[in-house]
Amino acid sequence: MNNKKILLVNDDGIHSPGILYSKEAVEDLGEAIIVAPLEQQSGKGHSLSYFKNLITSTTYLDDNSETFFVLGTPADCVVIGFSLLGGKPDLVISGINIGVNLGYNRITSSGTLGAALEAASYGIPSLCVSIDVKDDIDKFSKSGHDIDFSFAKKIVNKIAKNILKKGMPEGIDVFNINIPATPVDDEIVATRLGKRLYHPEVEQLEKETYIWKDGTYQELEEESGLDTYTTLIENKVTVTPLTLDLTAKSDITEWLI
Repeated sequence: MNNKKILLVNDDGIHSPGILYSKEAVEDLGEAIIVAPLEQQSGKGHSLSYFKNLITSTTYLDDNSETFFVLGTPADCVVIGFSLLGGKPDLVISGINIGVNLGYNRITSSGTLGAALEAASYGIPSLCVSIDVKDDIDKFSKSGHDIDFSFAKKIVNKIAKNILKKGMPEGIDVFNINIPATPVDDEIVATRLGKRLYHPEVEQLEKETYIWKDGTYQELEEESGLDTYTTLIENKVTVTPLTLDLTAKSDITEWLI
């Protein structure tokens, strides 16, 4: 298993501690390489920087290891990572992200998920992992160095080990893992997406200038089995299996007549 290549990316930026803990979590499973955005890229979704020069260089992390950064999006980092590795890796891990990625709206808006989906589009087993913080502001106002990632590391190692050994289950492209701020135990619960929708609030600064000021979440559905409720209310680790095929299963033939 140690000849496996593992690409690590994120959307919080190269100096976010979460990605270093991801690296530590899988170092016993293979060769881990980090390729991450230089700056915070939350909310970039699955965007790619077409027709732009993607400047790439190296920097050093807190463990003094040399790693790569890209002036681009999380999905850009996946594509650049393939080039730096000289081919596709055996596994892509996006995160550990500071702040959960739960519910329908995060699938398209999260840069963490966007990177994993980009990797999965090449047929690469992919997982993204996010950890809850008690205050959503912590994600942007703090460096994250005061967050305890030790439990999250164990979860990443366990899931990554299973993927490298067994491959992804049939019909699954991405595992979306969310870890509560205060987990009640180490059980990993399989869930489906909830409807935790985010409603943004913008403030007009000048006639043609607005700033994203804040936002509120829709009240949680109280239903066990949803990633939102299980992670945030039951305080259990969740893994939500995702597929790239967004085709609705409904037959609309009669409607079209």
